[in-house]
Order: sequence, then structure tokens, then C-alpha cells
Amino acid sequence: MDRFVALTFDDGPGPSTPQILDVLRRHDASATFFVLGRNLLGGAFNGDRDRAQATIVRAIQEGHLIGNHTMTHAKALPAAELLEELEACDRLVREMYALAGTPPPPTIPVRLPFAHYRADHPRGIQLMDSIGRSHCSYTCSFYDWQTDRPGEQIASAIQSHVQWEWLHRRTPVLLLHDSGQGQVDGEEDVGVVREITVDATDRACAWLRSKGSTFQTVLECAQEPLRFKLEPEGAVAGA
Repeated sequence: MDRFVALTFDDGPGPSTPQILDVLRRHDASATFFVLGRNLLGGAFNGDRDRAQATIVRAIQEGHLIGNHTMTHAKALPAAELLEELEACDRLVREMYALAGTPPPPTIPVRLPFAHYRADHPRGIQLMDSIGRSHCSYTCSFYDWQTDRPGEQIASAIQSHVQWEWLHRRTPVLLLHDSGQGQVDGEEDVGVVREITVDATDRACAWLRSKGSTFQTVLECAQEPLRFKLEPEGAVAGA
């Protein structure tokens, strides 16, 4: 049986992105990074635009796919403003591919912020449909921004979810975060080092490799309608 898996990271680039790239290189794993335009401009690196962009150029050169997660990660935007953010982030992503000396994909993949949490999310999907863009969803989020959850627990949840998807002959599309979006529970999470995510990624990649997994980007994996689970299998209730 083919054992495909798609690793995806949202909200970067940030200080943890280089560490995650180190992990992925060590395990010979590819991933998709859905970047925020403001972080490409240095938002998570104390304004250091050069460092932020060098990080994404490295990701491209090492074979990873870069996607659009809008400019600001706003919870709700009028249609015209959302289109402006998508177009602005597209331009930045294409600039990164040019700096990397690599042609961009014909269509840059998009993942909207708060994709499965916002009641108005279907309006965003309809807007994307109207401009001929598809939405790249995911099959499970692992709440790696919660600092009270150790990497080992997140990796265990990933294993359970992946095994369930494989059992049903489906490609798991995993959501983790290599940076922050801004205020979370009243505290600033932009610019923090996500050690838990780095550890969980390392553990998960080691396990996936031991199972003979083939890592794919979201453009390589089968894009059947994705099944989203609010609680990953194997997660501790309430964690």
C-alpha cells in the first residue's frame, strides 16, 4: 500500500523555521509552508526582512513548496481586502522563487486563515472559486501552539491520525505551525521559538520514515475533499 503524507506549516517564516528545515533535511522530507506576507517582510524576526526572506529562499532551494496564507492573518476581511491580501502575498511568494532561482508553481497554493473555525469561511471559499483558486485544507490540526503539550504527545497524535487515514487509503495532510499569527489568548506569539513543534516534527518524521512514507507537497498529493477533525486521534481530551 502506498503511504503518502503531506506535512504543512502555517504562519511562518519565524525563528523556528530554520530548525524545522534542519529536521526535514535530516529526514529527507518535503513540506508545504503557507507563509504570512507580514512575516516575509520580517514581522516574526524583529523586522529583519533579509533573514525572513533568506529562510524561505532556503526552503525553496531545499525542495519545499511555498503557499499563500494572506498578508495579515485577519479573522475577517471584506472581499476586496481579502483579494488584495492574496494578491500581495502572491507577489511576495513569487519574489522568493525568483531569489531562489526556481520557477514558481503555475498557481500558488492558498490556505485561508482560521479555515475551519470561522462561520464565514464558506464565503472565502466562494470568493476563491470566483477567481479560479482552490483552497488547500488539511485533515487534522495538532494544536502545536499550546505550550503545555509536549512534542512527544503531538507526535503520538500524528501517528494515530496518519494510521487512521492510511487504513482508509487516504492521504493525511497534517497542520503544524512554524511561527505565530499575533495575539493568542492575550499573549503575543509572533517571534517565539516553537521548540515543541520542532521536537514533534522530528519525532513524527522519524516514525513516518520507519513506516516507508512518501512525503508530498499539497500540489503532489491527491486533492480529494479533505476530512477535518477538530480533535486528532490519540490526543488527550481537553489538551
